[in-house]
Amino acid sequence: MLISVWDMFVQAWTQIRAHLGRSLLTALGIIISITGVIAITGVMQGLELMVNRQLTSLGSELVMVQSAGSTKLVRREWDALSSQVAGIKSLVASQQIAFRHNVTGDEIAVRYGKLRKNVSVASASMLLPQLYQVLPLQGRFILASDEAAHHRVCVISEDLIAALGLPQNPLGVKLGFAHFSLEIVGVLPPVKKAGPRQLAQMYIPFGLAQELENNTRTLSFAFTLKDSNQHQSVIRQVRQVLRASLARAPNEQDGFTIQDAGQLRAANDEIIQMISVVLVLLVSISMLVGAIGIMNVMLVAVTQRTREIGVLRALGATKWHIRLQFLIEASSISGLGAMVGLVLGVSLANIFVKLTFDDVNRIVLPLWPMLSAVGVALLVGVLAGAWPAMRAAQLDPIEALAAE
Repeated sequence: MLISVWDMFVQAWTQIRAHLGRSLLTALGIIISITGVIAITGVMQGLELMVNRQLTSLGSELVMVQSAGSTKLVRREWDALSSQVAGIKSLVASQQIAFRHNVTGDEIAVRYGKLRKNVSVASASMLLPQLYQVLPLQGRFILASDEAAHHRVCVISEDLIAALGLPQNPLGVKLGFAHFSLEIVGVLPPVKKAGPRQLAQMYIPFGLAQELENNTRTLSFAFTLKDSNQHQSVIRQVRQVLRASLARAPNEQDGFTIQDAGQLRAANDEIIQMISVVLVLLVSISMLVGAIGIMNVMLVAVTQRTREIGVLRALGATKWHIRLQFLIEASSISGLGAMVGLVLGVSLANIFVKLTFDDVNRIVLPLWPMLSAVGVALLVGVLAGAWPAMRAAQLDPIEALAAE
């Protein structure tokens, strides 16, 4: 055999190096799809890591109760849990604030001087800092006396100091909120991204929240267990107390959900997986575009290299050798695109995670998505090069040698 398989590899890579720019452009669809898949995998892993860290820091005994459907949890349910369930501690009630003039979803404009900032606002009971481990950096949190007396006070997160141009010690400074002027009495650590929904950038007393026009948001509750061994019995008791307070008939749905840290983590993982699948499917469309591009370029190459194919056949290359060379070229272009996509994808994922997620500076991607991406890219290259390879192999050696 005058021409070995190794010669085919050498010849294929000689062609790729001779036209490296064209090869990279041909592989652009593959590069984009692999970059997208790896970046999405990395970002989702970073999000999952951050949320799991936060849930772990809150403890496995954290339990959250939220309304479902049109059911509203109000002060009556709060009092019932406080007085009738003995197995819970650090019970926190909270309410996300919204009113008719709010045009930015869950954010409301807060004013200081000429500056305005849209922030998330909530009311929460006094044990929230202890439960969520966000103890005040300055001052104090909202007290029961603030609620009872309808004090015009607020507690802000530290990031609002710079955002609103406040002094470093903002205690006593007045902020404009709705038609109120609120005195800052405390500063909490900044709210972490993807943190618990009960956390906000500014807190006001419940009594003040009741004065807001059309503020009808439901309450949500969170607490920990006095004894983790009594988890199931305490959850059953909480459900019974809430159903009784809401006057639920035996055949009616609860109208609320009870989730512990493990269930929150599982729900979060499921949501992340669903989002990942959808995004990966969308990005994979570019893989199809890349395959079509490789096929077109290889078909053109067959026409341009007709005489070269004739020379190879004259030197002893069989149809199998010709098919192999074009398949190697197609899969190599695809593999080259996959490698470039891997580097770009990992880099983009780490940059995005570092800039977006708190407490996550770097991610280490598992090996399986990277190997899978390269494997799929090589398969796409082989499939895209199959037809051009067959056409090249079918050329008549004499006619190919006579071609100009």
